[in-house]
Amino acid sequence: MHIFDGLNKAMANFFLLIHDKIVFAVIPNKNLSYGIAIILFTFLIRTILLPLNVKQIKTSFKTQEVQPELKKLQDKYKNDPQKLQAETMKLYQEKGINIFAGCLPMLIQYPILLALFFAFRNIPNLAGVHFLWINDLSKVANKKDMLSYILPILSAITTYLSYTIMNITNNKDNKNTPADTTNPMSSGSMGIIMSIFMAWMTTTVSSALALYWVVGNIFMIGQTQLVKVIIEYEKKKEEKV
Repeated sequence: MHIFDGLNKAMANFFLLIHDKIVFAVIPNKNLSYGIAIILFTFLIRTILLPLNVKQIKTSFKTQEVQPELKKLQDKYKNDPQKLQAETMKLYQEKGINIFAGCLPMLIQYPILLALFFAFRNIPNLAGVHFLWINDLSKVANKKDMLSYILPILSAITTYLSYTIMNITNNKDNKNTPADTTNPMSSGSMGIIMSIFMAWMTTTVSSALALYWVVGNIFMIGQTQLVKVIIEYEKKKEEKV
């Protein structure tokens, strides 16, 4: 519990440092400064996690590339699950895929979200602060205010895009197709489930945390697209060689 208390305090102090010393010094209007500080804070957190996220993206693309080989193994050893597991791990090792490394950014993300949940609740000056269409950054969505549903809707859309874009690969004709469209729990289905869940979650937390989540998703979408372009460029260079 003391570890989380320390993380909560560290996150709150980091955010206040960004707001008080950087943003508010330039924009002395709290109805703008706090929202901008949340956006800047999100970009800084995502930048710190960038190396891990890049590794996760590369792992995701590598995993999709070996899907045809993995399908052959599943057909070949469908009656021998132990052999299938051994051959699958061997395939991943040969292709340089570390499935545990791909999960690390996601595991790190949730303690940060939990810490921010308490951090934003303990920033007294956040109460009553407006930003764009948001009436109060410290409060949850107001069911009587239609504008308050904008964040949950954006949360659903950006969560779906950030999840599914990680599971899109290029086929031989360079057309984007889902990695496994025959699977009922494919990237599209899981993306819908995750987006609905996160839309609901953002109606139960402060608008400040919901804004952090949406901005983080947008950052992730752009980051994934950029890494994808780099991977494709590196592949073309290797093919020419």
